[in-house]
Amino acid sequence: MYHKRSVSESRNSVDKRVFPRPLLKRIDCRRHFEGYIRACRYNVRQLVHVHYVNRLDVKWLNNKAS
Repeated sequence: MYHKRSVSESRNSVDKRVFPRPLLKRIDCRRHFEGYIRACRYNVRQLVHVHYVNRLDVKWLNNKAS
């Protein structure tokens, strides 16, 4: 139980650091979508970091733009 809370709290602090301004949308479904997009952006950022640091093979990161 402690570790789940610890991970959640560290993620919340990262969100506040990376996205300093609050969610802008006022309609609930749009607020949820904006939060979802922020979470996806964070996950892609983490994946790119792991790709470069640990040389993880991610096919769509290795593709060159034509």
